[in-house]
Amino acid sequence: MRAWLADCELNLGSPQRRAVLLLCGKRVVAEEELVDAVWGENPPPAAVSVLRTYASRLRKVLEPDRGHGEPPRVLVSVGGGYVLRIPDSAVDVRVNEQRAAEARKA
Repeated sequence: MRAWLADCELNLGSPQRRAVLLLCGKRVVAEEELVDAVWGENPPPAAVSVLRTYASRLRKVLEPDRGHGEPPRVLVSVGGGYVLRIPDSAVDVRVNEQRAAEARKA
C-alpha cells in the first residue's frame, strides 16, 4: 500500500500501520477487529494502546497541516473504531471497481 499527498509519497511506516490504514475503509472498523486483523490470535497485551499509537502516527502523516486541537479529517475515530474519510476518486481500488462496474454495464 502506498499513499501520496500532492506529489510526495508518504511514509506510512511499518506493515502493521499500513494494515490499519488499509482496513479502515468506507465503514467504521472496530478496534477489536483491527487488533484481530493485525495480530491474529496472539495480540500483544497492549494491542489497543499500540493500535491507537498507529492511528495517531498515521494522522500526522496524512494530515501534516492539521493544527493542534483540530479534530482529524482523514482517519477519524468513531464509536470505538476508525474510518477513513477520503473520496472514492482518491483510492485506486475504488476507481478500478467503479470502472469495472461501468464496463460490465456497457
